[in-house]
Amino acid sequence: MTVTFTIHSYRGGTGKSTTTANLSILLVVLGKRVATIEMDITSLVLHLIYNGSAKLMRNTVNDYVYGRCKFGGMVLDLTGHLKLPRDALYFIGSSMTSRRSSRS
Repeated sequence: MTVTFTIHSYRGGTGKSTTTANLSILLVVLGKRVATIEMDITSLVLHLIYNGSAKLMRNTVNDYVYGRCKFGGMVLDLTGHLKLPRDALYFIGSSMTSRRSSRS
């Protein structure tokens, strides 16, 4: 069974990204497969919490929307990067612009 969570707040600085990252890691440790999508395009933080970089994140949701990559091209498997016990944590990043932006 697939379960979907949405974490939202109308204000910045409320801990949405931290909560999302911690919840995703907890679910992986409990044996679940998890995918997180960064959709707060005005404050891209989730990839930083996951210790991601522009080199690691080749494509984003924006690249898919504008036809620059296939769906699988924007999905990043973070399992090995974060040294998690199983193949179970995936991330889809976003960008503030329609063109490629420099992401830390």
